[in-house]
Amino acid sequence: MPNFTRQHFDQVATQAQAQVETIASGLKQCFDHTYTVEVGEAVPLPPAPERAGLDEPGLMVGIRVGDSGAIVILPESFPLPKWYRTPDESQKSRLGTLGMEWSIALFPEELMAEEFSSYAFEDLNSGVDATEPVADAQWIPLKVTKEGAAAPFTLYIAGPMMTPCFNPALAAEAEKQEATEQAGMESASYADPSGSMSEEERRARMMRIMNLRVDVSVRLAEKRIELSQLVAMAPGSLILFEKSCEELLDMYVNDVPYCRGEVVKVGEHFGLKVNEVGYHIERRPRII
Repeated sequence: MPNFTRQHFDQVATQAQAQVETIASGLKQCFDHTYTVEVGEAVPLPPAPERAGLDEPGLMVGIRVGDSGAIVILPESFPLPKWYRTPDESQKSRLGTLGMEWSIALFPEELMAEEFSSYAFEDLNSGVDATEPVADAQWIPLKVTKEGAAAPFTLYIAGPMMTPCFNPALAAEAEKQEATEQAGMESASYADPSGSMSEEERRARMMRIMNLRVDVSVRLAEKRIELSQLVAMAPGSLILFEKSCEELLDMYVNDVPYCRGEVVKVGEHFGLKVNEVGYHIERRPRII
């Protein structure tokens, strides 16, 4: 899978002009309001002090392709619904669908998004920086007017970003764990004589961890059969599973159950729309 590049983002900017109705439809499905959208021109992403309107809380939707991607920036004053900070599973699904629909409509056909995320940030400027914009990153302003509102609000699509699906809660936990380990090292004889690491060094180490790759698989169903049945299999043999077609599929990370969801079709590809995360699967002991 190719990475999301500046050339790809230029194509996103062009597509956005032609997909105004799709952008508005995605917002309506997510937030239950009717909107009109006006797409501005893509311009270089300014440094944090010059990003007007992002010095407030808000939501960022990440779309990852390969090792990079793009983000959608939604300030709290949009206005966002109260649930955006602590969405339930249904609301998380809405936000994921927003990212999926926009990626299908705006991204080049040869690219298929591999991951979608949505996280609340207390300071959007810090959130944008945490996603690591590339040197020539751009952003596209979207003037969005809610039906009945007197004035529009501005949302943004920005990219390319090196870590578009940055998870602030996971990052904070990683930093906390690293600080605990560092404190333990400092109390031992092999402590770093130069003192604790700087915040930049901590973040760099944490980001290296977050870039590690893991094997992900989706399993349709499982059952136990007699060895004689296995040996007797031939082309045309039919295996019937007890699992209903309506049941959710299980996703494993490094062969460990992680979440479950329902099958979706994304273009010509198979996808999994996650419904439950961190559940427990009862497993039978292996014979061998």
